[in-house]
Amino acid sequence: MDPAPASTSPADVIAKPSRTHRLKLLAVCIMFLGFGVYCIYDGFLKYPADNAKALADRMVNLPHSDLDILLNRSLGVVLPIAGVALLIRMFIRSRGQYRLAGDTVYVPGHPPIRLSSIIRIDKRRWDRKGIAQIAYQLGGQPEKTFMLDDFYYERTPTDQIMAQIEAYAKGDQPPPADKPAAAPAPAPVAAPAPKSPAPRLATPQARPSAPLTRPSATPASPPRPAAPKPPK
Repeated sequence: MDPAPASTSPADVIAKPSRTHRLKLLAVCIMFLGFGVYCIYDGFLKYPADNAKALADRMVNLPHSDLDILLNRSLGVVLPIAGVALLIRMFIRSRGQYRLAGDTVYVPGHPPIRLSSIIRIDKRRWDRKGIAQIAYQLGGQPEKTFMLDDFYYERTPTDQIMAQIEAYAKGDQPPPADKPAAAPAPAPVAAPAPKSPAPRLATPQARPSAPLTRPSATPASPPRPAAPKPPK
């Protein structure tokens, strides 16, 4: 039984089996089974009956050679087996789903794998076939390998999971999506420079004013002489 995360976050990247690929393989399996049944009918029933009829009619050339009969009998046995085997392999290869939850990858047939436990990524077949072999090691256990295949599983989310695994390996992976990213520290604000006092405008010096004297209303008159005293 494949492990699965206890809860699902909207930020998880999930790649389900590709429905288009399954339909294509199912069509191939049906074709194999159909051709197999047809070959069984020809090799075991129709061709021998045609040859028997030709012998009964004393025909020199038989309509079907022994090689034709042997070939159809062989294909009648091989094709149905190949069709069933292909069908079983398809469901085994595309069972479950890929999931990247935070910094943990969930792959069918493997325990939960932390991105920090991945030790090697092999992408030699990625560009041509969409297959990547990823080696990991958990807690001193023997090295194991899981595969990402964007042919058996949905291509877009599978490619997203692969891109995040590579980004983590390169050291430029952002914080996991299920954990809130820390808010960036505010940039230090430089203290405002002290304002220099505005230069004072030189004011003209007031001229010293002469002491003000209050002019008299009328000019001073000379003193009047005293009247002479009468004689005694």
